[in-house]
Amino acid sequence: LNFLKLDIALLRKKGMDEEAYKMILQGKKIACEYELSLTALHFIQQEIEIINTFKNSINYKFKQIEKCLVQAGKIISTYREDMHLHGKRLQTILLENCDSQYMPMAHQKKLTAIVNEKGIKIKEYKFSSGSQICYNDILASYMYFVKGDYYRASEFYRKNIEVLNNNSKIRENYILNIYPAIHNYCTVCMKARRYKEVENYISMLEKEPFKFLPKSRRTLFTDCNILSFKNSIKLQLFMIKGEYASANKTDLEIKKIISTSSGLIVPQIYFELLYYVTIYLYGAGQTSRSFAYLKKIIESPETNSNNDVRLFALLFRAIIYSESGSNDKMKFAFNDIISFIDNHPTKLKEYYLKVATLICKE
Repeated sequence: LNFLKLDIALLRKKGMDEEAYKMILQGKKIACEYELSLTALHFIQQEIEIINTFKNSINYKFKQIEKCLVQAGKIISTYREDMHLHGKRLQTILLENCDSQYMPMAHQKKLTAIVNEKGIKIKEYKFSSGSQICYNDILASYMYFVKGDYYRASEFYRKNIEVLNNNSKIRENYILNIYPAIHNYCTVCMKARRYKEVENYISMLEKEPFKFLPKSRRTLFTDCNILSFKNSIKLQLFMIKGEYASANKTDLEIKKIISTSSGLIVPQIYFELLYYVTIYLYGAGQTSRSFAYLKKIIESPETNSNNDVRLFALLFRAIIYSESGSNDKMKFAFNDIISFIDNHPTKLKEYYLKVATLICKE
């Protein structure tokens, strides 16, 4: 389901909503079958967003959204014990996606009534566990991120950090504790140009990288993933500010992380780190070091399930060969790109060809 979510995000980014819609319905069906209530609600959330893009009548959209909310209500009613914390925030998130610009007020009122009737009460609960509140904040952040409202997205991620920070019991449920939340917050803050907040977290993580993780829970797995998070955030900020003086130091630190524990780093975190260090070292004029990290992306079997990362790596390799004057290697690299693109459906093929052409022109 996580890979399905990534594919849906990719398709939606490319405007391929029809294909994304089919995958959302598939994901929702699987999540409901296995009683993954929070995941099912995530897919319903996305389903509502896509319904708003349909070129159908307002009444059709209303009926479709009504079905989604009724289904969401059933899920919440069925798992009331686990879901009692969703309350007001989830209602707000779902209803905010019923686009008020096109949805008549009478319809919106009826949708609100359906949500209330089906189990999402307009009421704040005292909570012993904030895991659902955390989920709501992440859901809201993602919604605003997709809409390009990075400031509001960062605010919800900040609330997510606050809930985690103030409740040790919740943090114990997460293998990597509060760190993924910090990483997400910093990433969105950079898009919102809130650089000061990012600098504060980087400074804190440089001094005490494992501050939020009790010693009893520290392992090689947690340490290498936390250090990977820290370096990904740092590299993004360095590139935004054009600071390349720390290239040697950063390269040594990342080499150490990868050489001692690359197999333990979560693939998504690992490829994000490789992606940023490749670009950063290339920008610092250290092409050979950049190429070494690039090879790690290309040679990893994990990239077969991450199309965007693989395409980036293949294109970047061709550019490096082109700049070095290695014509034979460049032809070989472009054949790899063509082969990669040919193995995808027509619409994705068109998109990848367009991306490849634009990058090569530049």
